[in-house]
Amino acid sequence: MTETTKTTETTEAVKLIKLSRTGERDLVFYGELLAEASSRENRGPGQNRWVEVAVYQADGDALIARVKHKTCWDGESNTYHAWVCASPAKVADAFEEHFGCMPEVVKDVLKAAFEGYVGYEVLAPKGGA
Repeated sequence: MTETTKTTETTEAVKLIKLSRTGERDLVFYGELLAEASSRENRGPGQNRWVEVAVYQADGDALIARVKHKTCWDGESNTYHAWVCASPAKVADAFEEHFGCMPEVVKDVLKAAFEGYVGYEVLAPKGGA
């Protein structure tokens, strides 16, 4: 079960957004959050690693796919990734390439971000539905 949030407020002004990226320059752009989801569940101390994913619309046509790998383990660090994408299908490709598959948390955020998108069916995993 993932927690998904979709941003539907369109009157909010475009903001300056800064996304940290592990081992790369931060990604800074003007835009808005379209949707985000987390694989974290309330299982007490038993869940010590999880993933948070999000999709942003940059000012203009670019979309941003973001992944945060979160950990509570001593000695481990959170890692942050973000990619600039030209289309919703490219966002799906970036997530799938990163994970090596299409986890439910990613499916949830893609559905929340692009459900009304005419080409939504192209967001299905490359290996099938």
